[in-house]
Amino acid sequence: MSEREPSEQVYEVHGMTCASCAKRVEKAIGKVAGVSSVHVDLVRERARVVGRAHAHELAEAVSKAGYELTVHDEHAPAPTGWLERGEPRAIAAVALTALVLAIDLGAPELFGPLTPWLSLALGAVVALGLGSPFLVRAVQLARRREASMDTLVALGAVAAIVGSLVALLFPEHGHGGAHGHSDASTGALVVAIVLAGKAFESRAKHRAAASLDSLARSESTPVRVHRHGQDAELPPSDLRVGDEVEVRPFARIPADGALASELAYLDESFLTGESRSVKKVRGDALLGGSVNGPSPLTMTVTAVGASSLGGRLEAETSEALSKPPREAALADRASAWVAPTVLVVAVIAFVGWLATGHPPLAALRIAISVLVVACPCALGLATPAALVAALGRAAREGVLVRDAGRFVQLADVRTLLFDKTGTLTEGKPRVGEILVLGALTEHRVLTLVASVEAESEHPLGRALFLAAMDRGIPAQPMQNVKVIVGQGVQGELDGLAIAVGAPSARQLAALEADVRHRIEARRAEGYSLALLTIEERSEALLTVRDRVREHAADVVRDLLREGLTLEMLSGDHEQAARAVAEEVGLDADAVHAGLSPEKKTALVRAAQERGVTAMVGDGVNDAPALASADVGIAIGKGASAALRAGALTLVDGDLGRLVTARALARATRRTISANLAWAFGYNAIAVPLAAFGALDRLGGPAVAAAAMAGSSILVLLWSMRLAAIRLPHRA
Repeated sequence: MSEREPSEQVYEVHGMTCASCAKRVEKAIGKVAGVSSVHVDLVRERARVVGRAHAHELAEAVSKAGYELTVHDEHAPAPTGWLERGEPRAIAAVALTALVLAIDLGAPELFGPLTPWLSLALGAVVALGLGSPFLVRAVQLARRREASMDTLVALGAVAAIVGSLVALLFPEHGHGGAHGHSDASTGALVVAIVLAGKAFESRAKHRAAASLDSLARSESTPVRVHRHGQDAELPPSDLRVGDEVEVRPFARIPADGALASELAYLDESFLTGESRSVKKVRGDALLGGSVNGPSPLTMTVTAVGASSLGGRLEAETSEALSKPPREAALADRASAWVAPTVLVVAVIAFVGWLATGHPPLAALRIAISVLVVACPCALGLATPAALVAALGRAAREGVLVRDAGRFVQLADVRTLLFDKTGTLTEGKPRVGEILVLGALTEHRVLTLVASVEAESEHPLGRALFLAAMDRGIPAQPMQNVKVIVGQGVQGELDGLAIAVGAPSARQLAALEADVRHRIEARRAEGYSLALLTIEERSEALLTVRDRVREHAADVVRDLLREGLTLEMLSGDHEQAARAVAEEVGLDADAVHAGLSPEKKTALVRAAQERGVTAMVGDGVNDAPALASADVGIAIGKGASAALRAGALTLVDGDLGRLVTARALARATRRTISANLAWAFGYNAIAVPLAAFGALDRLGGPAVAAAAMAGSSILVLLWSMRLAAIRLPHRA
């Protein structure tokens, strides 16, 4: 294999039926030379592979494991009809089985002595022909001394056909059943019901994943693009950063961009859940996937592919699904033991019924029922089905999940810690008073401040920079710019060391008394301070104040009602932090001010000793605390370091999404628990019932097959509720 750069590729995987299948595919791909990492998504039937391996090598390895792998086309329309998903196999199986049953039950003498042989032939076509995928995978698993649901179905179908053949060749042994149809029709019925169940299960899985995929999939309608002085109609997949795109009225925004027109109204409900139109002015960000209003607009593309919102949704959702909650590991271990255990129970049941004097074919029917009724699929789908539905719903509610396990853990949070600036406040502070302490002019102060803060991601730094820009004061090129996390920014200009940051107690104490009094008055009003120093000499103080977010007080009130312990962690001074805390409804003793990033992290770890802890933040100095918390929640418009550290992101920065996310996490936890309880309970009851012959009196293997298929479908349908349940929105 030729050496090439590692890349990430998504593939479709066909033929998986349970969690054990997904693990086998992961294992097969992981053994291919050049593969760095792999995650298989059972519900969406995809494999995300990182490494240097070629597609044909991966396909060959997956084929040897008994499955099929093809390259995923993210722009291909989702399959909707029966024919598009390969369901003709199920339709043909049901039709032929109906014919066999019609002959057995309605016209057993239609062709005289040849009638039972015709039933056997038609039953074999269904069980061994249309059911061949089960047989092939069962043989491949047997060679590796493994077993799965395919093994159980294949053994049940083959045993039924063999039993029918034995009954025809040796009629003196007796049929052993009183259901009015042959074992051949039983074998066909088992395969037909399982295939039909898998078809419905596939449809349910596609529906569970459809909302999530639709968020990531870009509009396929060609758009008019202006590039290199030329106009052309191009598909959205061919857009590049910098392209000027014309968007027609009520058309979908084809990519992330910035508005080039003067004014537009967009529907962003696909992500935010808000159906009202959102006003946009020139320069505002446009999200790919939102819908234009009644007027045409022009936009400039700012992000495509993996860096766009859709690309991030796809990548981070796959990453989230690769980090499932603890319940998933339990289900995976249990489902791996279901098939071998059922095989043992089936053998014991067969021998036991023979030992009690029952005919061999009657004992065989009971053994077949045991094989068919067990459902490891329900166990395998219990967690991933709920997560796919929940993550799709979360994305539509404006919550982007990077770690599914931590998202579910949000339901268990007892202590929630807020950052102040940019989290409880808007993160758009404005400069108030400028106190010049030395010989500089106010113009020169703003020039130096803007030059140091030009690349700052901190809200206060951006406020200082914008204060200069608003007055038409340009920044100058600064050398050796360095961010001192939790303290400020420093650099060099004309050989002088320039720094801007929060003043220390020593620096404040060195100021003249009248300046200190003015500063204390501003601090009591909730203003933050920024000190400009040149060669460590204090040259100017700037006061900056931020506004509390619109729904912050309502969110705090709702979370307190839920019994959570809420605290604020701030790097700002005590008075500013207390002023914000009072405005949002936090107690004074819940405020921790003047904190460095290390102290924030230490407080997070101290809170973890009291229970599950979440942290909400937006800045570079919040990233260590977000990463340390059990659940890190980043504000979507915050610093990139915070976004990377958070397990969840509130995309539009609306704190009301936090209440929604917590309610969805609780619903997801309940759904997973209910799914697992059903899956464990079903197998614990159904297998013994089949072994003791109860199902044989109700209809035998056919009833067992219907119960098995229904078990998986029930888990999927129950999980899909998460896409539509009522959730609290912003307070």
